[in-house]
Amino acid sequence: MKRIIFLIDMNSFFVSCELIRSPQYKKKPIVIASRSKRSVILAASYAAKKLGIDSAMNLQTALMKFPQIEIIPPDMEYYISYSKKIMQFLKQFSQHIASASVDEAYVDVTHYFEKTPSTPENVRKLASFIQAKLLKELGLPSNIGISTTRFLAKMASELRKPFVIESIYIDEIEQKLWPLPIGMMYGIGKKSTALLEYIHIKTIGEFAIFENEILLERLLGKHILEQQQYARGIFIQSQSVVKQREEALSISQSRTFLEDVTEYITLEKKLSDLWGNIVDEVKRKNHKVRCIKVFYKQEDFHTMQRSQTMPDYSDDFDAIYKDALALFLMLWDGEPIRLVGIGVSDFIEKQRHAEQLNLFQMNTAELARKVQKEKVHSALSLLPRKYGLMTGKDLLEKRNNDGNSNGKKTNK
Repeated sequence: MKRIIFLIDMNSFFVSCELIRSPQYKKKPIVIASRSKRSVILAASYAAKKLGIDSAMNLQTALMKFPQIEIIPPDMEYYISYSKKIMQFLKQFSQHIASASVDEAYVDVTHYFEKTPSTPENVRKLASFIQAKLLKELGLPSNIGISTTRFLAKMASELRKPFVIESIYIDEIEQKLWPLPIGMMYGIGKKSTALLEYIHIKTIGEFAIFENEILLERLLGKHILEQQQYARGIFIQSQSVVKQREEALSISQSRTFLEDVTEYITLEKKLSDLWGNIVDEVKRKNHKVRCIKVFYKQEDFHTMQRSQTMPDYSDDFDAIYKDALALFLMLWDGEPIRLVGIGVSDFIEKQRHAEQLNLFQMNTAELARKVQKEKVHSALSLLPRKYGLMTGKDLLEKRNNDGNSNGKKTNK
């Protein structure tokens, strides 16, 4: 039986939250932004978008062109409270939910069609019911993307906005996915788009059929070949399912910054805080975890993410966090970041996890851990070279050498 996955994405989430408590702004051009000189717009109402204002636009530029816009300072605690309400709301439809960000989630609704045919009409009826109920009970308009995979569900949710239900099934890739501009593809950011357009790849279809994989890898790294597989519909099933077992539901935390951040120290501090919250939750559930992921949103709000599955379940949270930092360093190239997040998945209860492996399993797991440890150390060693950071030991040696006790952590 094919799986049915919804990607439920709130329309202009921050704005929608503000309109719930301030309905007088409903038809006005409003933007969510702090009032500092370098502030960028976090979200814009559809009335503002009609004027040509959109997320990531510099606030001062917008004000010069459209002085009539209303500015509402962001209230992250309020938005997060509504994000939690959304997740609680979705649990009435499925226990297989994976949060994608503060305003979107994947929901596996396959079980609804165990006795009812999963025809496009029946699937759309369920999506329409959820969409209407979400608007009625929480006051939040949404898009719903439908597919048998998470990637295609995400792409379907982006086809049209607002308050739309769209689907892209695997046999519709050439018809619905390939004509789209390459910049619309999930996982392809502004820099990657520019490089792909430079070699005359303008659409997702052109990307899918491009045969020079060596050139792609040299320009953009190995990850671009995985993205190309998604564009082709190949091996897409490997990431298609919102985890089926209760233990496999994900826990993730993210934080949106009021302004773009480029300092590693700031980002690592926030990741550390978020990780502490996750650890508390996993410990409360008395679980071990096996999969770690890190993600961030670029200044244009494209999401970049990377995940890693460990050789065995673990509750060594310090070691897992080091793995997460290594993943982040391999993913991030120093570009401005608006949101950063971290998450875990693939859980198992401790009492269900056999602590005593046989000798063969133990040797195999230990070997895999050693290999992974080498990768982590290699990635962490990039810190000084990539970002000009110095360890405590480096600072101590520098102080002893030059007598200066005020060593700086970064040379940016």
